Amino acid sequence: MNVFISHASDDATTAKRIEDLIAYDGYQSWRFQRDMMGANPADPQLPSNIEKGEIFLFCISDHSQSSEICQKELQHAALLQKPLVTVRLNRGTRVPSPLNDHQWVEFDESPESTVQLLKALRNAKALRWEKIPGDWTTWNGKTKDDLSIAKSDTQEIPLPRMRRRLTDMEKDNFLNKAIAVVRNYFGQALGDFEATVTQIQTNISDDSSTLFKCQVYHHGDIKKSCAIWKSDNLGLNGIAYYEEFGRMSFFNKNSYNELAHVIERDGNPALEFPNGLGMFGKFNHCRICTIDEAAECLWTYFTRDFGQESSLW
Repeated sequence: MNVFISHASDDATTAKRIEDLIAYDGYQSWRFQRDMMGANPADPQLPSNIEKGEIFLFCISDHSQSSEICQKELQHAALLQKPLVTVRLNRGTRVPSPLNDHQWVEFDESPESTVQLLKALRNAKALRWEKIPGDWTTWNGKTKDDLSIAKSDTQEIPLPRMRRRLTDMEKDNFLNKAIAVVRNYFGQALGDFEATVTQIQTNISDDSSTLFKCQVYHHGDIKKSCAIWKSDNLGLNGIAYYEEFGRMSFFNKNSYNELAHVIERDGNPALEFPNGLGMFGKFNHCRICTIDEAAECLWTYFTRDFGQESSLW
């Protein structure tokens, strides 16, 4: 996905930070201060890149509120019905209508605000047409009324979206990649956990390329372990999970393991955690998710009882 980042020049440092953070989640971006350094803001590349972008991210601040260029970019994107996310860079800035009742997030560079930003991008929607002010114009001066007339001149013909069935090979390749990504996530997370809590020791090991085990020790005594593997339980290809407490650290594969199976989303494979099995139900963002989200969800579940007051210690 390509994101057009609109921001005032005084907010370039924060905008660069946003650019770097969303890049980790697979988003490509376009920023004037990076891609057209020294160019004239009236350059036709500016509106054309808004048009090419799949999402319009508006960095709102006192600076962008008073910037004519930023306001032109916002209006152009809104009238073109680009999916729009507003990011407030400081709490003192008022989010004006019509953005205040659309999708906007607070960004203070904390992990929590980053998560909210990424969620907003995944669920970005265009500003509702009836909410767009009548005096807003596109880059070339067209108003909402002009665009409405143009729309009425053409009969809107529905364009059905072809959905295709994922092949078994595509599912298998996707799951192999998913296991590798989740394994790398757990490896990094276990290392960070051990480095942060001195009395904790951790271990991660591979039984095969599609099954790995993790152990957490406290002063050398095993406290918790889990296994994650590629599974075909219940006739569904997916990711299975199993955990044990204490010394009884054997790993069983059976049909009661929580399974994230492969589904098709927008023509691409994704993971879906089922309802009813219970383990991950409270992590709503994991019902249908990317591989990275699934890794975070599994790690959050595995460490759910590792708080300071944990009975494990």
